[in-house]
Amino acid sequence: MTYGFGFWRSGFLTLIPWIYSYSIGDPYNYLDGSAMDFFNRSEPDGTPVPVALWEAYREGYDDYRYIFTLEHLIAQARKSSRPAARRAALAAEKERRYIWNAILVQPKYKDEKLWAPQAFDVCRWIAARQILALQKALK
Repeated sequence: MTYGFGFWRSGFLTLIPWIYSYSIGDPYNYLDGSAMDFFNRSEPDGTPVPVALWEAYREGYDDYRYIFTLEHLIAQARKSSRPAARRAALAAEKERRYIWNAILVQPKYKDEKLWAPQAFDVCRWIAARQILALQKALK
C-alpha cells in the first residue's frame, strides 16, 4: 500500500524511504526474534538477504506502474479521434475510479485489516485488463 495503490491515492508526489537493518537470530526467519519489519537483513559477512518487506516494496512499485500506465493510456484515448478509443477511455476511467474509491488512505499501512492480499490481485487485474483494452483501442 505504501509504495503502490496507497501512495497513488494519498496525493503525495514523493516518498523517500529510510532503510534500516537489524538481524535478530536467524536472518531467514522473521519469527525467531522480537522484530520482523526490518527492510533488510544480512549474513554475518554483510551479504544482503532478500526479505518479505523488500518484496512488498517491489510489488508496490509495480502497482504504481500499473496505475501510471492506465492513467497515461486513458489520457491518450480521450484525445483520440477514434470513437472506440474514447469509449475505452470511459470504461477504463470507471474502473480506475473503482480502484481509487476502494483505497482507504492511512497515515501508516500497518493494520492488516485494511486490504486482503486478494484485493491487491483484483485491482491489479482490473488495471491490467483496462490497459490491454486501451492499447487495443488505440491501435
